Amino acid sequence: MKKSFMGVIVMMLLASCREPDAQVVLNVIYQNQFCSSQSQLIKQLSDQQSLQAAIGSARMLGKTTELPAVDFSQSYLLLIAMGTRPSAGYHLTLSEPQAAVYDDKLLLPLVFNQPEPGMMQAAVMTSPCMIVSLAKGRYRQVAVQAENELLSVELRPIGGE
Repeated sequence: MKKSFMGVIVMMLLASCREPDAQVVLNVIYQNQFCSSQSQLIKQLSDQQSLQAAIGSARMLGKTTELPAVDFSQSYLLLIAMGTRPSAGYHLTLSEPQAAVYDDKLLLPLVFNQPEPGMMQAAVMTSPCMIVSLAKGRYRQVAVQAENELLSVELRPIGGE
């Protein structure tokens, strides 16, 4: 994982000025308030075992989750995590059902939601996360603006690429 570099920043600036090269449909296959990541991250899940490990924390909390069938030769899976939060009011959402591709970079339209100031929230530590499936394409990097930090991941070839 690379947290910040000039190429992604330039790509985000260009994104506001030109039409994308392509659009990629996003599919949220898993979302939970209690994931195991203590820090903000974006990470590629490369196989069924890494998917199972990523959602294992919810199973430990007594919530059974059916593992989705994923064709890793056709799709990328990305785990996006908010890190540890002080209340139940934090969560992730997609602002658009598709992501824009510029050159070989995909810009993930993700929102890191916070509770409204003064709103009552359960005082429980949470670590919200989301797993997104997206079709493979002509992009090798995924970036998301996460609060005050730019998160990105270089995608690794998997299964038949």
